[in-house]
Amino acid sequence: MKAKAELAALCILVALSIPVLLSCAQEYERFSDMGVCADYPAGWKLSSWGSSAAGGLSISGDCSEILLNWSRDPGTPPEEILDRIRRACESEEVAVTAWKQEVVEVQGERAAALELTYIFRGYGAQMKFVAWNSSLSDRLFLASLSGCEEETAKASRSFEHLLSSFNDTRELEMLSLGTKPGDDAWATVLRDLLCSYHYLDARTLPPRKISLEILHILQPFEGSYILQTRDSLHFDPPLTAARRAGALQKMLAQEGYRAMLVQRSGTVQVAVLDTEGTWQPISVNPSTPERAVGVLVDDGGEAAMYNSLKDLAEDNQLQIGLAGVEEVMQKDCQPSRYVVLRHPSEIDTIWLQDLNKTLEESEFTRSYQENVFDCSNTSQIVWSVLDGKGYQARLMMSYIGHPLDPHLWVAVLYPRQKESYVAVETANTDKASTGPGKRLVRLGRVTAEDEYYSGIMYNSSLQYSRLHPEEGMWLVPAD
Repeated sequence: MKAKAELAALCILVALSIPVLLSCAQEYERFSDMGVCADYPAGWKLSSWGSSAAGGLSISGDCSEILLNWSRDPGTPPEEILDRIRRACESEEVAVTAWKQEVVEVQGERAAALELTYIFRGYGAQMKFVAWNSSLSDRLFLASLSGCEEETAKASRSFEHLLSSFNDTRELEMLSLGTKPGDDAWATVLRDLLCSYHYLDARTLPPRKISLEILHILQPFEGSYILQTRDSLHFDPPLTAARRAGALQKMLAQEGYRAMLVQRSGTVQVAVLDTEGTWQPISVNPSTPERAVGVLVDDGGEAAMYNSLKDLAEDNQLQIGLAGVEEVMQKDCQPSRYVVLRHPSEIDTIWLQDLNKTLEESEFTRSYQENVFDCSNTSQIVWSVLDGKGYQARLMMSYIGHPLDPHLWVAVLYPRQKESYVAVETANTDKASTGPGKRLVRLGRVTAEDEYYSGIMYNSSLQYSRLHPEEGMWLVPAD
């Protein structure tokens, strides 16, 4: 009977304790605006500013404050941001007495957390920071908590509840990007187009700058002072990258490509639709902006998509003019083009004899050797000779997947039939030659083999050299 009585008394105690616990529990209200949804303590003062692209919340209790700031993701890792905050807190007037950094999770995203204890003018305080990148909206979030000892436990619970209840609700139209294609015909012609222009402001893009401000405030509270800290984080806008991307999108559209602007992790790029229906990203920060306006990159995944520079500028709050192509980049030469050539249905014997005579009356003085003096050299020399004799000659290049890859040869326009060509092989070696170099037996040999009648065409050695400086000879026919 005694055991039953104790059990009954225990049940009564537990039952009576429930309303007490509920009455002490913190109640929360819901903030939902600007693509952010989170709970904050009821009764605390809330203010907001900015927009969904860049803004923030301030949530203040009696002597504690929670700040939540966001901006477009600048591409800076959260750990680096918190490390800069820690170093910024250390100054002549502020002494950091303890700190701890760890990895946490917010809405399924990896986040960096920092806890600081410090002293300013004899007053101590503790701060918490959590920073994370959101792949849902391409934004960087930075949450912080500062406050007095009287509210430490309550404020910490509220801070943790805000983070656990946080939801990034901003919806961006996303585009799936493919991995970098091989040097097939499409990729090679696009690369040549990008190399046929250069940027007027021919500088590589500088790294994004971070502006960090830490403000320590001694706030009067109940006859004394409490130490509060405000943090402010700013990133320079990607103005140059946006202008380049807008101009490149226009240029690609003029050339018949379908192109969109994309943004992700601090990087603004152009995406172009390939022949397989895959969007390929193009960086507007080539290593040689004085020679090219973009380069295909291996950067798959999803990115925020924009139809125009105007849309991207508005979403990033950029003050930027809608510059035309000619205000940002300059064209240096015609791009190459992929062609399938026609054989002449009939060919004039005298014309063909004259062509063969030109190819036979001269010879090379150097031996053929891969990567030293090879088909790129012989073809450009033969092109120069034929062009100087009045023939309308073109350079033809193979690509990955072409039966002759890798190779360069010459095509000569047959004047008696519209858009018909005769192919010329320029790397004709003596089969009996031995050693690293092989003797070249003639300038060129006319061939009707089908593999010579498709490829990437260049109008001159000068054009080929501009687009492929590693192989070019910059030959100009003599007057």
